Amino acid sequence: MSEDEEKYFGFFLNELMHGNPVLRFGTLLRGACDAVGLTQPLLEKYGQAEYAQLEANGFITPDDPVSSMLQEVISRVLRGKQRPSYTQTYIWITVVKRHYNDPRIKEIFDDKGLEMPVFTPELESALWTLAGYSSPQEVIKASYAFKDFSPIPRRLPRGTEIIPQTDANLQIIHRDTIDLAKLKESELQR
Repeated sequence: MSEDEEKYFGFFLNELMHGNPVLRFGTLLRGACDAVGLTQPLLEKYGQAEYAQLEANGFITPDDPVSSMLQEVISRVLRGKQRPSYTQTYIWITVVKRHYNDPRIKEIFDDKGLEMPVFTPELESALWTLAGYSSPQEVIKASYAFKDFSPIPRRLPRGTEIIPQTDANLQIIHRDTIDLAKLKESELQR
């Protein structure tokens, strides 16, 4: 972690731990929208359509907490006054990504002789991170990577004690422990 990053560590940790919005999410989302002319009213319209589609496909059920797609809520999130829900984050990132990849938008940029911005995986990852969530892809990746994880070690070296001894007040008693490096050497010599 760089020195600049370290000075913000406490600030962002405090914001995330208390469920407060991270202002940089709104700033980055606004910048991503502005780059391709996606206004708040359009984000509302496309967001409501995406919400309805997710609802029709069974991903959003009637007993789920409501995640508003209204322009007023979008405005509060962009200004850092409100933290987005997971559903809002998912929908808005989906809408923005589709807008970037829409051939009609690319055609408008081409007609005006402008270079079309690219919605990179790094931008998407930054949006998820600044919202305080993990993307569905990251969750799937972590779940798959650790599906066979076992917290139980296969075999500890003989004579290794991993549970610390404590006194009556549950204070750890410092005792002589086996030097694992020497133990490894003796195991290798056998």
